[in-house]
Amino acid sequence: MKNTERVMHAYGRRYHRFLSILRQTARYLPPRYGYPFAARLARYFSPHRDPAICGHVHHIAQQCVAHLSHSPPQVWHSMLNHIGVSHLNIFRIAQLDQDWLAQSVTIHCDFDIKETLKNRGLFLMTYHNHHNFLFTVAIGLLLARRIRTLAMSPEISPIYSYISDIYQNYFTDCERFYHGGEFLYVTENTSPQSLRAVSKTLKAGDIVISLNDIFSPYAEKRTRHFDFLGQKLPCPVGTVELAIHTGAAMAAGSIRWLGGERFELTLFALPAEQGVDAVMSAYLAGLHRLITLDAGVWEGWRLWRLP
Repeated sequence: MKNTERVMHAYGRRYHRFLSILRQTARYLPPRYGYPFAARLARYFSPHRDPAICGHVHHIAQQCVAHLSHSPPQVWHSMLNHIGVSHLNIFRIAQLDQDWLAQSVTIHCDFDIKETLKNRGLFLMTYHNHHNFLFTVAIGLLLARRIRTLAMSPEISPIYSYISDIYQNYFTDCERFYHGGEFLYVTENTSPQSLRAVSKTLKAGDIVISLNDIFSPYAEKRTRHFDFLGQKLPCPVGTVELAIHTGAAMAAGSIRWLGGERFELTLFALPAEQGVDAVMSAYLAGLHRLITLDAGVWEGWRLWRLP
């Protein structure tokens, strides 16, 4: 076995063990105890505790520290908390309902989202937030409209064979909240088809959810660099340009864990009529606000590449 294969084998086994513990946590602990337990558990059992990942997160956060309200160690510890909570939700998603949305989620929205959807589709941008799958489910509970979510296929992960059964169920559970919608899996060979599906969905008056805050290997030609935290952040803008072209309404948002069993859902309108630059500026300003509140909720620290 080659060294890379050995590393992935060990990582995959740790990941499966971590998820197995969380499966039992979801089964036996109520949410008000389960979420804090999962957050603490991640500090000891999450495979993300790998020294290479920890070192990279500290490196990126240090490069941006002048623009942060948290130190790199605080970013890292917060990340582990959110990793634990988000992975517990792999096993709790199917149980969520309108009561959960009403009792456990505080919603902040600066526009009438239901009125917006009366006349046109909605292109809803979110971030590489540890809870972005939960975000799509919350939107499904909030709005009775078909949803399509752009995502990379989990099958491209080098550890997919270790967690395939768990993630297949997870993605299926999420889609149950999409009102007949589905994930649009983007790969090297499916980007054109995905763009056509995005256009069709928006023109039908439905919702497309997309992540546009970190470089995608399948959108290299439509990637632009934007000023963010004193650095240049590579963002895919092809779907943004397409959404503007279709005349869809545009908004952005995220969901974050507040502690206990509480979450906060934030949604805000984007100025589609002003073009791509204005949209991306408002979108990244929203990410900056999110990071100011809780830097560890952003998964981008792990994914961003800087010198």
